[in-house]
Amino acid sequence: MKKIIILCTITLAILLTNCEDFLDIRQEATLPTTGIDYTKSENIFLSVSASYAKLRSWGAHVFPYIGAFEIASDNADKGSTPGDNPTMQELDNLTYQSTNGLINDLWKGYYDIVSGANYSIHQMPLFVDALLNNEDKTYALQCQGEVKTIRAYAYFNLTRLFGRVPIVDTILTSEQLADLEQATTAELYNFIEKDLEEAIAVLPSAYSNDWAGRITKYTAMAIKAKVHLYQSEWDSVASLTDKIIASGRFGLLEDFRAVFSLDGENTKESLFEIQSSTLGKSSGDQTYIEYAYVQGPRGNSPANLQGWGFCTPSQNLINFYAARGEVIRPATTLLYRGTKTPEGDSIKA
Repeated sequence: MKKIIILCTITLAILLTNCEDFLDIRQEATLPTTGIDYTKSENIFLSVSASYAKLRSWGAHVFPYIGAFEIASDNADKGSTPGDNPTMQELDNLTYQSTNGLINDLWKGYYDIVSGANYSIHQMPLFVDALLNNEDKTYALQCQGEVKTIRAYAYFNLTRLFGRVPIVDTILTSEQLADLEQATTAELYNFIEKDLEEAIAVLPSAYSNDWAGRITKYTAMAIKAKVHLYQSEWDSVASLTDKIIASGRFGLLEDFRAVFSLDGENTKESLFEIQSSTLGKSSGDQTYIEYAYVQGPRGNSPANLQGWGFCTPSQNLINFYAARGEVIRPATTLLYRGTKTPEGDSIKA
């Protein structure tokens, strides 16, 4: 009996000890104070890179994004087969309701970017306080500027898509998130502009080639110019874009087709270009990104030259080019079955 009591006591102690890992959960809407060493500069970019990664999410920049920003316009049709994805057809016909899954994916995708950005933005002061080197402190503030640009970009698209939306600029609990109110259009644009102004003040003009694609002050300026454009604030648009041009860092490529090829990656035309990598997990002809694949020619071969067939050029766009006597744009924008791409790849008839 004594052995049984001792055994039960030991078992209970082990169970209670193991439960600590499950019970010691970080309080909601708080930043971690353990597990991250804020005194090490190499940890600064970890949360920033997560914000960049969210920009390539399905909801924010793949299928729903193509539907809302291109297929819903006069430039493109749904494509694919007639019965494929009725929710996308609703976007094309402008007959969608609030229950449309693609609309909900957009909402969740962009607020996921906002949530991750808020987390990173509020982490940076912890690094600034803990770091001893002034150069590292400056780097932390630059990283914060990058993420503020990402948050501003997300809110700009949310505003364009949904109009008045709630502003979330901190880390909130589930209860607080459920109790948010819509911001006015003026409040939203002021918030977006403030994020971008603060980013411009701390971001560098350029990075080394090892950090190609990272957000610079000119990225933030370009987004801010577009924000002013949507408010018909022409003087602000001209001022910002003139500064970008005067920097001498940007310009148009001589070969328009290169913009859409590997040769066009991170060139002088690029102000904001999210990077992608195989991470050593895949290579060769099968390597692709979702954004391109969902728009690839349906039923084509080989595998790297096919896709779902969505987002096909509309007759309206074709007629527009013809009426203007365009030559270069149709040749580089429109792809017909039974022809070859400028690179010589065949598209099945």
